[in-house]
Amino acid sequence: MCLPLEDIPYLSIQFLHQFHQYYGKGPLELCDSALQMLHSYHWPGNIRELKNIMQRAFLLAIHEPKILPLHLPEDFQNFSTIKQHFVGNLKYVEKQMIEQVLPEFDSH
Repeated sequence: MCLPLEDIPYLSIQFLHQFHQYYGKGPLELCDSALQMLHSYHWPGNIRELKNIMQRAFLLAIHEPKILPLHLPEDFQNFSTIKQHFVGNLKYVEKQMIEQVLPEFDSH
């Protein structure tokens, strides 16, 4: 079962607070771009996968105020870049198709 996207922000912050309490320091927030990367991931795993990712990022950012994209695993960064590129290409193709079809509607 995939992790619901709407649960990611809440769970991520909960994990950060747990880790902060345990270690006595560390970031309590994610920057917007890091959160966006978490949202763009498919999450084939479960809540434990998110917790593991957050703990790794927390430890890498232990002296920072926020989790940044560079604290997330490289495959998240690559996945996010690939997805953005794909969506950008898809929008371009969609625009081209609309521009091709519009003249047909103008003639009617």
